Amino acid sequence: MGVLETFPNISVLEEALGDMILSPYLERTALGVLSNIAGRDYDANFPQNRLLACLGALTKEVSWGPPSTGIDELAEKLMKICEARNDYSFIYTSDERSDAMGQRWRPRPVQSVRDKPVHLIPIINWHSSIPSFETIGATQNGHFDSSGFWLEGMLRLQLATSVDEKVVQQLERYLYGFEDLENPHHIHIGIFERERDVCLDWREALQKFLVKIGFTGCHQPLVCEKGLFYSQKDIRDREDVELFAAYNIMWKFGNPGLARWKEDGIVRYCAGVYAGLLKQEEAESVLMI
Repeated sequence: MGVLETFPNISVLEEALGDMILSPYLERTALGVLSNIAGRDYDANFPQNRLLACLGALTKEVSWGPPSTGIDELAEKLMKICEARNDYSFIYTSDERSDAMGQRWRPRPVQSVRDKPVHLIPIINWHSSIPSFETIGATQNGHFDSSGFWLEGMLRLQLATSVDEKVVQQLERYLYGFEDLENPHHIHIGIFERERDVCLDWREALQKFLVKIGFTGCHQPLVCEKGLFYSQKDIRDREDVELFAAYNIMWKFGNPGLARWKEDGIVRYCAGVYAGLLKQEEAESVLMI
């Protein structure tokens, strides 16, 4: 099998060191910190350690609270610290969303589960970066006005019947690797071995890869013009479905995203994984209703 397919956490140390070099202290994105921490072993006897480590990477303030501080409170503290820094990248997690009016986009801390972490779990555990044309420290920004809360730098995705063939080729290069035509001796290693897994359809390979790196959402993606959108919830039969991708945060194969739909007349949200390319369009601010 391909090295990354067999050992999905093999690059955790490299990415952590790269993060230390490229990201000035306290300028890491919330999603980047959560993803790095997700690669650590989880100690069920001390479940708060994960969030305390995240707080230690995001602020110089004392991370711990009184002995009675629960994990739900730590998660809320982390989100408020990020909001004060205008970093809303913590929305790209697998958490359930708030039921409060005007905050249905926001993760809602839930009761702890003994054998696994459940607070602010990144939608996938994979290294993210910012586009080369953006400034260091760029992240998922937002702002409030008289209308409510707006997420900035979002690209609206268009549903389609099939994915552009050029996008498929790009995803296949990432999944199976490729030879550099300008340097025949340089082979880009993919997630899977092309010779061994050539019978594995690229969609099956992509889904297998996402599950390997922590995706726990719906395995039936929504087809977009330039890629596939894997939502945390199954929203294929929901009303007024809208899909957005984050312009200022990216993985090598796509971007974190947000889905919005109506359920019994109520607007709902969940995070998702967009695997594909973004069209060269201007990003927009989206009102979180």
